[in-house]
Amino acid sequence: MSRALQDKTVIVTGAGQSVGRAVARRAAEEGARVMLACEDAKGLAETVKDLGGDGARVGHFGCNLEQRLSVTNLLSATKDAYGRIDVLVDAARNSATGAFLDVDGDAFDAAYTDNVRNVFTLAQATARRMIAQSEDDPDFRGAIVTVTSIA
Repeated sequence: MSRALQDKTVIVTGAGQSVGRAVARRAAEEGARVMLACEDAKGLAETVKDLGGDGARVGHFGCNLEQRLSVTNLLSATKDAYGRIDVLVDAARNSATGAFLDVDGDAFDAAYTDNVRNVFTLAQATARRMIAQSEDDPDFRGAIVTVTSIA
């Protein structure tokens, strides 16, 4: 294993679900400090348990990415716990299900919110934090990764 994330701080959204959980597990295996984020409290608790969430290397934050305050609090909690944010992996997705002609406006709006607006809001807020971080550390290089759905 490369250990490329050794001592980096990684936020993983959608960490209570399959893809987010797998990303979080891999980041932890590579030595990262991982902040798990998800709206699904039960799934988040399972991931915390799976990774042995001790607080020193694995933290968790229940959040709703539709709420700007929740996004701000996630970033603040991560900075408070680990001192920095190096990587964001946004794996929280929602897809409108059903055939194209059967998807109603509400399902489309929910999918659009989760897959476009929330991605933008989280990436923008994280980028602002990373830019501020780079002012104190000129060698800092952050990364923002967005995982999309197959839909």
